[in-house]
Amino acid sequence: MSASGRSLVVLAALGVLIVLLIVLFPRVKPRADGSQGAAGNRPAVPATEERKIPPTSEALIAAALAAGDLTYEESLLQRAYAIYGDPRVEPAFRSPVIDWEAGDRLFHEVAKKEQTLSAGLLEALLPFRVRPNHPASIFSRPRDVLRAQQQTTLADWVDFLVPGTEVRLWIQGHDRGPLEQKYGPMVSKIWRVFPQFFPHPFGDAEESNRNLNPGMETDVYLVHGNTVDPRAAKCRPDPGSPGPLPIDCTLARQGNSGSAPEAAPKRANRSAGYVLADVDQDADVLLATIAHELAHVTQHNYDVDEGVIGGIGEATATWVEYKVVKALGMTPGLPYGYLDPSANTSEAMFDQLHVTLTSPRSAYASWLFYYYASMELGNDVVTRIWQSAGPIGFDGIKAVNSVVPLEEHFPKFAVRNWNHDVPRQYVDDDSTFPSRLRPNPITLMPSGPATTELNEPVASLAAQYYHYSSFDESVRRVTFENLSLGLPHAHVWALKKIGNDWKPPEDWTNQEQQILCRDIPSDDVTELVLIVSNSDMSNELPPHPRPRVLTEDVGCETIEGTGQSTLRLNDPEHNVDVTYVASLTTLQFRPRTVQDEAGNTQYDLLPASVVWSVAGRDGDCKVNGRLLVRIPSYVDQDLDPTRPAWGYMKVVGRGGGDFHSIWINAYNLDDPAEIRTCPGNPPRITRGAFRSAYLLHILMQANTHDGNAVSFKGRQTLDPERFQDNLAPPALEALKSFPGASQMLNRRGGKMVYTFEWELRPRRRSGP
Repeated sequence: MSASGRSLVVLAALGVLIVLLIVLFPRVKPRADGSQGAAGNRPAVPATEERKIPPTSEALIAAALAAGDLTYEESLLQRAYAIYGDPRVEPAFRSPVIDWEAGDRLFHEVAKKEQTLSAGLLEALLPFRVRPNHPASIFSRPRDVLRAQQQTTLADWVDFLVPGTEVRLWIQGHDRGPLEQKYGPMVSKIWRVFPQFFPHPFGDAEESNRNLNPGMETDVYLVHGNTVDPRAAKCRPDPGSPGPLPIDCTLARQGNSGSAPEAAPKRANRSAGYVLADVDQDADVLLATIAHELAHVTQHNYDVDEGVIGGIGEATATWVEYKVVKALGMTPGLPYGYLDPSANTSEAMFDQLHVTLTSPRSAYASWLFYYYASMELGNDVVTRIWQSAGPIGFDGIKAVNSVVPLEEHFPKFAVRNWNHDVPRQYVDDDSTFPSRLRPNPITLMPSGPATTELNEPVASLAAQYYHYSSFDESVRRVTFENLSLGLPHAHVWALKKIGNDWKPPEDWTNQEQQILCRDIPSDDVTELVLIVSNSDMSNELPPHPRPRVLTEDVGCETIEGTGQSTLRLNDPEHNVDVTYVASLTTLQFRPRTVQDEAGNTQYDLLPASVVWSVAGRDGDCKVNGRLLVRIPSYVDQDLDPTRPAWGYMKVVGRGGGDFHSIWINAYNLDDPAEIRTCPGNPPRITRGAFRSAYLLHILMQANTHDGNAVSFKGRQTLDPERFQDNLAPPALEALKSFPGASQMLNRRGGKMVYTFEWELRPRRRSGP
């Protein structure tokens, strides 16, 4: 037995140095603290149930096509019927949910494949595809659509070129007054502020019928969305049945307030376009709709494919809408509504921060990301994104990444979405922004001692939020262990409330460990928010050890100081004299969570870096080189002295022997940094691994006391061939009983000698 009366254990050797016995390092038992993942504690904010949103007509028709119940051409026609509420749509494809942009996508698809489609289908689709002021359009002749007559007389439409703009307004009837007095001034206001955020559309080409398209301006058609469609019997006015007609009896239908079909000229992936807007909606909503759809027309100028079917078209158009409306001193109701679960939209961004940013569910709501980007990079950011998206080919989020690097900005966006207690909130740039919005769900973390994994799945371009809303008084130490360190695209940010004050966000992504000692005023965390985000553009974070948080009732006073080492290889018989020197290295040890040896305190080394240098000769060869060894932390893991880089310390109190032991391996077999230069013409140069292994290998050293203060310091030599010289007499006697001990104890040694120097002391508390 040793002087402390503690058990001896045999520990394994390290690298090329075969040491069969080291004392005073009993193995730590596996944790038995009922560890659990964070999923067992959800949620702090009750998660809104997934809305039971019926499938759109588009989705129903696509499923029927995939099942072989429709031909491709039949599916195109049914899609057109569904979009405009035509009574010929099959009952199975009717849906109360309107896919707002389905028409633009459909007719873009038809235009791409026009040469392969039958003449009969193209004739049936003609009323839906032509400009609204065309005589065959459903907006001009809804009663005659079923007959699909060919007609060349101009329908009753009037137009007005809005002064100071390149927009021509159209409306049915013979009265130009509303265009000149109401809608023209509305467009003028939009046009004036629009280029602060996005370029004006470049206008379209004249058609052969100058009455339909007399100029090259961008046309905006104001259609009456509440016009009754008399094609279905149920929609014909009945004098005996007063009251409003069903919503699907109107041409615009619910939510179909605007669109932006493409138009000539069309060149490669670019086109012009025009705007269709429901004039019967609220005036402020109409203004916002026109701004939104003009943005789509400009998008067509860059890349019509990207604008119609891309993942960035709706979000960036909504951002332009938001900016225009704010610049005109109005409230952007729809953009705000896309963020707010209480607005009852199908998107509700703050309910979907855990869903991929580019998900169709977030097509409009993800305008919030472009708002963040404009706050960080300026109001030209969306223009630069579309310039990047302009070349032929689908760029989508890649174009965004080229302008707003997601590896840097997506984690910051996730932090900004906490939407309170962070510097520069959305409301700081927009005083009407709904500051009450919060991410949902938020995982509620335990207030008492526990080990909790941050184990919610993280989709691509998504985030998960974990909140310690309070800590029990018994919790004295909070330790974050980043077990996903080095995982590409995984990010962890922290928001700390110290006392009553929230501190600036901290990026813990590249931190192996963070320890908050609540006994120290500067670390006395009262709330903690951890935000795990994924900046990968397409993939969920893969299975990997998850970060975890330990909330502990063990005090967290650390031991800090320095250590250094010298190893001399001296073998005169073989003309070897090489010296390895480890520079003075800063060390910090923290107590292990489970202390299972009464009277002793065990510590794990926190991350450290050791710089070795070597100089000398080996035979006729010169030896030199430098090596950096990074020592990771294995906090609370089983002791394993075979790890090449690892550290551990144990302090035995006065009642058990009053000494300390330290073991720090600082070895890197994989880095051939040792350079051997041997005589020759030319000289022969080879590389190999450093032969130095220990920064400190202290089997026993008496503790130093100065009144009530204690320190751990000393200077020792160690010959691994004669390690028994460093053992206390009782330990040496115990060693002799081991098999083969006699052979070990009779080694001569002297060819490999370490010299260690160290000075450590408990960390001084900064408060009372």
